[in-house]
Amino acid sequence: MSPSPSPLEAVVKGALAGALATVVSYSTSRVLFGPLAPPELRARRGPPAPHRLVQKLATGVFETELTREQEQAWVWVVHFSYGAAWGVVYALLQSSLRLPVLLFGPLYGGLVWAIGHCFLLPWTKIALPAAQQPRAIAQRWLCVNVVWGLANAVCFARLVPARPAVESA
Repeated sequence: MSPSPSPLEAVVKGALAGALATVVSYSTSRVLFGPLAPPELRARRGPPAPHRLVQKLATGVFETELTREQEQAWVWVVHFSYGAAWGVVYALLQSSLRLPVLLFGPLYGGLVWAIGHCFLLPWTKIALPAAQQPRAIAQRWLCVNVVWGLANAVCFARLVPARPAVESA
């Protein structure tokens, strides 16, 4: 056995871990933005960012209108694809660096938050940069992403357990 998963194994299991972690982070966000939502969020106008992204892609790129059911289905596709894609990047890094799971996972989740909420969402004009959002909202999104990072790291570690190095004769 090799000490690391093959690149293909890392990609497939990283995507699966990222998608599974998305379930955990989505559940966390439902609590933090549901019963524990800050007043600033209740005052927000318009649909959440994933819905705006799907609407923008449908009308701007594909020049079509989606029904409510189609939009909701595509929001799930976007959520899980985004989580799976970041899960692949994590898997490739972790397979190469072999950092402590409980440390690297949350740090990686924080990095994903910084890239997404400080650059990607503002760049697509879906949301304001995190620094311009109400602090309570930005902190909750950071928490959701840290939870995602931890869940992703634990899922990947379970899917690709540590393997003993093969000694060459």
